[in-house]
Amino acid sequence: MSDDNGVNETTLRLRHLIETADLSRTDGFLAERCLRRLEHPLRVTVFGTDPSHAVSLVNLMLGKAIVPPTITRARIQFLHSEIDYARMQFRDGSQQRTEGSDFARLFDDAPSKVRICTDLPVLKKLSILIAAEANPKSLCSDVEKTLPAADITLWAGAALHPPMDEVWQSVPDRLRDHSYLVLSPEMESETWTELADEFAGVIRVDPIRAQDAKSGSGGVDKAAFKDSGGLDVVKTIKHEIDVLIQSAMDASEVLLLRYADQLDANEDAPSGEPVEAAESVQDGSAALPEEESAQVVSIKAQPRAVMPEPAPSEPKRHPVISVPLGKLASRSRLMNQADPDGGPKITQRTVSLALKNMPKNTSRPTSRVRTRSRPSRATATPWSLGLD
Repeated sequence: MSDDNGVNETTLRLRHLIETADLSRTDGFLAERCLRRLEHPLRVTVFGTDPSHAVSLVNLMLGKAIVPPTITRARIQFLHSEIDYARMQFRDGSQQRTEGSDFARLFDDAPSKVRICTDLPVLKKLSILIAAEANPKSLCSDVEKTLPAADITLWAGAALHPPMDEVWQSVPDRLRDHSYLVLSPEMESETWTELADEFAGVIRVDPIRAQDAKSGSGGVDKAAFKDSGGLDVVKTIKHEIDVLIQSAMDASEVLLLRYADQLDANEDAPSGEPVEAAESVQDGSAALPEEESAQVVSIKAQPRAVMPEPAPSEPKRHPVISVPLGKLASRSRLMNQADPDGGPKITQRTVSLALKNMPKNTSRPTSRVRTRSRPSRATATPWSLGLD
């Protein structure tokens, strides 16, 4: 499994990068994606035309038989929560919330969609969604909704004849690399010979037998758990977690190195309100080295020299004060600065022209956006099949 300490450290550094650096549009989008992957559980979707097989597979992944495998239609989402509760939606559009961990009774009234939130360790790493029923036509719409948001997909015996085959053809390549065909022992392997090559791998598992071997009174029966295919499921999921988390960390490190100069500059810059300009006017030695402070004192004691008027043929121009524009600079700061030589304050028009004509950094793209991370709720996603 991924090193949690390393992930937490990279997450903090990446969030600091998003909040302080001036990221390009592409880098900002990549940073937000990496941050979301590091902060939230990976999304696993389980599709199947055999609801019993799909539900049993999810119970195996959860390590606990939460949902009865006897249901004939499954639209269920599992999320982590310290408080056990469930939200159900019925065919008439009404919703109901129930407290407690007795989730098996949720399906007595045949809800159309269910969201189960419970405190299971696996749900800190994975959030799981099941979409399974015998009719592939009804299944297609749910598959199309959930595929764009999925990180890993398990096709639990979902026969890919039309129209399911059309859905599979629309799966992006990045998701195909993390899609697995999961077959039960009773499924004929010859039926899937040609199709198996299109998946990242094929797993043959008897989830009910594997669950029984794992939850026996004498502890885990390792031999039975391996023979049932349960060990292959566990290894596959762990491998996918490590690969996807590591890819996000690698991309984050590239971004952190790319903007290392900006991060160092932001750390060196003082925090709080920009008051150094006003202090420099009151005390000229504040902004100069010690060896020059004596000269500053002598200059302050002398009367100010009168600046010669420009020739009549030339228009009168106010001197432009160079102020570094960065995290601490603002229009109000420029407006409040007086000319150290006693000249008039910079006018609004002069500030506008100074900002407009300021030379651009040609080493970077001119089109920049400022991106900031937004707090998101794990339950407010398009992955929830419309259950609010």
